[in-house]
Amino acid sequence: MSDPIKRFVERLAFRAAPDAGGPVYGRLADGLRAAIADGRLPVGTRLPSERALALALGLSRTTVTSAYQALMGDGLLRGHVGRGTEVV
Repeated sequence: MSDPIKRFVERLAFRAAPDAGGPVYGRLADGLRAAIADGRLPVGTRLPSERALALALGLSRTTVTSAYQALMGDGLLRGHVGRGTEVV
């Protein structure tokens, strides 16, 4: 895992515990939402690619994509083709 991805995962403090209940993408979205709300992920922060975050967390890319899309729907993230996803 690269250093920037490792630091991002540490700031996120998300664990995909199988006994936590609810869909994993929802728990990931909640973790990202909390990190945005408390300033661990300030406006303008560029998020890791879906593939890189999925690999770092041991999740499927579909799970990460679903979490990112949920937060885009809430207006917390914005995706740019070729430039990635950022906190707004």
